[in-house]
Amino acid sequence: MKRQMAHLLEKLARHREAPLRALLSKALHYTTESARARFALRACDAVGVGARLSGQPIVKNRGEIRIGKDLSLICWWSPVELSAGPGATLTLGDSVILNYGTLISASKRVTIGSRVMIGNQCIVADTEMPGIVDTSGPVRKVEELAWDEPRPIEIGDGAWLAVRVTVLPGVKIGADSVITAGSIVAEDIPPGVIAGGIPARVLRPTKMAAEKLSAIRGGTDSQRRTQDAATESIRPEGQR
Repeated sequence: MKRQMAHLLEKLARHREAPLRALLSKALHYTTESARARFALRACDAVGVGARLSGQPIVKNRGEIRIGKDLSLICWWSPVELSAGPGATLTLGDSVILNYGTLISASKRVTIGSRVMIGNQCIVADTEMPGIVDTSGPVRKVEELAWDEPRPIEIGDGAWLAVRVTVLPGVKIGADSVITAGSIVAEDIPPGVIAGGIPARVLRPTKMAAEKLSAIRGGTDSQRRTQDAATESIRPEGQR
């Protein structure tokens, strides 16, 4: 409770110039959403302060789900689903935003960094068949699922997945990269690029990455070698 109160005061301090009535309204809104989030995410192993939601998510935890602070779930039109199978780990960093209709499914390990934004109706799953599979019944046996071996997924800090993006098993998406709408990510994406398509391919560096590369063009030999390596990693395949 003390952490929640301290976090609330920190949020309100950013709006200290606002009228008292507006501050009280923000405090009430924040407190209500946070209480609803704590209840909706009660099946998770750890949830940081400041979690907020609209609508109702679906949480299926038979493994381990750990969430950082300031999570935002938007579930008005269809729920966000968080799923961790037996022995699996699903980790969300700080200030993650998940939009409606999105499924995050871990059968082994899915790690999503801080400040990641995932648009509506996305799928991030470390198996070809997302969700918790019950292998105890006579219809589906473990050996029948051997082809669907889970492969860990990692999404770096500050990445952004637009609408209806599918991230396939075994993929790593670098920090601050952007995946365009409707893409299927089947291979690793380096940091600081815009990628898209089916399958997703690097299209160009993000503005931030381009500025960083430009800033070191007049630097030392070591810096130039670093720039050359970074440029090569983000160059579209057909131009290498």
